[in-house]
Amino acid sequence: MPIGYRTIDDIDLNELWYGGGGIVPAVDQYQEIDVPIIESLMMPHGGNIMKYGISERNGFQPLGPGERPDRKYVQMATIYPTWRKYGYAVGTDIDTLLMSTGAEIRLDLERPFKEDRELLFTEMVRRMMIDPGVLNVNFGWYNGAFAVEEAIVAPPNYMQRTFAASHTHYLHSIAATVTIPDITAMKQTIREHGHGGQLVGFINSSMRMQLENLAQFTSSSLIVRSPVSDMVAVMGFPDVFDLLGVQFYVTEVMPDNYILMVVANADAGGRPVIFFEPPNIRGLQVWPGNNAAYPLIESTVSRTFGMKVLRRGAGASMLVAAGGVGAAYVNPTLI
Repeated sequence: MPIGYRTIDDIDLNELWYGGGGIVPAVDQYQEIDVPIIESLMMPHGGNIMKYGISERNGFQPLGPGERPDRKYVQMATIYPTWRKYGYAVGTDIDTLLMSTGAEIRLDLERPFKEDRELLFTEMVRRMMIDPGVLNVNFGWYNGAFAVEEAIVAPPNYMQRTFAASHTHYLHSIAATVTIPDITAMKQTIREHGHGGQLVGFINSSMRMQLENLAQFTSSSLIVRSPVSDMVAVMGFPDVFDLLGVQFYVTEVMPDNYILMVVANADAGGRPVIFFEPPNIRGLQVWPGNNAAYPLIESTVSRTFGMKVLRRGAGASMLVAAGGVGAAYVNPTLI
């Protein structure tokens, strides 16, 4: 085998690139994200323009004998695909490889695949929690602004519900800590648009602590004993729990003092977020380096995708802070 292309523990680099060399990777302390609901929030879409219809009323009308119904018009709106490329490279320059063990290199090669779900979920959370700005340039929840291609100037009516142009799904809590009316208000903000399906919420461990503190179980508590308070008294809330008809997931991807609530749907067409991915480079792409004989050297991993909120009423984000209802929503800082 060529001299100069072996690890510090005498393993040929191509054994690692092509077959893993039978090396058990080093122990990795990275905490992989485990949010099984992720797939039910994103509608996969290729590189084409997304067209969707908007209608504000049921088209059926009563008819007399021989009478023909009026024509119902369905307005077409558009979402254009956008992508961003993300790259990943760790320890693949020749000097680092030669000074590493085979186990260390295997760890580097496997790490991008472990971190991929965190990347996807973080970017999805970012798209759903950052106010999309003037003219909805970033395509988020309803925020009182609309892109020209949406073809509307206010959220579409739903049955008996009408909405002002200023209607927003970026909310502020009642008090400095979370309360039950905060959660029910978020539910109502979503349900009034007609979105069915399972409501899921995302919080971090600090927000879970606030919810646990609501279910006090001391003798002086004014909260009536219930299965929820009994569960919290014994076990607390686990990483996935149900409260008020919402299935909450605890993840540290979420920033402090925020709650995200969204409708999950097994049917891809009913999911709130559209996931653009070029059809010819779907998923993680592993790219060899420029050394044809030893492609591991300077190799990289990349993923290209984009996300936009398709169903603008199917979710809401709340800032839990002092100020009360009506106070300004402040965009979170997401790492």
